[in-house]
Amino acid sequence: MAEFLTWKALLTFAGAVAATKYLTEGWKRLFGISGRAVLAAATVTGVALTVGAGLATGVRSAADVVLLALNGVIAAQAATGLNEQMVGPKQHLSEEQ
Repeated sequence: MAEFLTWKALLTFAGAVAATKYLTEGWKRLFGISGRAVLAAATVTGVALTVGAGLATGVRSAADVVLLALNGVIAAQAATGLNEQMVGPKQHLSEEQ
């Protein structure tokens, strides 16, 4: 891979998505939430995980914290499958429209 996207960065992001997914599933069962509340819970969880991990590892600049928060939002969208929620289930090419 290129210098821009290293294996370490890719695996770190995958871990953030997985942790966000599992914690959100736990919140769903624990609090009985559904619909948009799940998206909100996932977003809060993803941002808390990424910003918390960054602060725990020594990130202190405001710009880095903003980037961590944006990564948390993206991790939450990936964890909740936001793309499929917005555009609907995938349609196979063999199916007529």
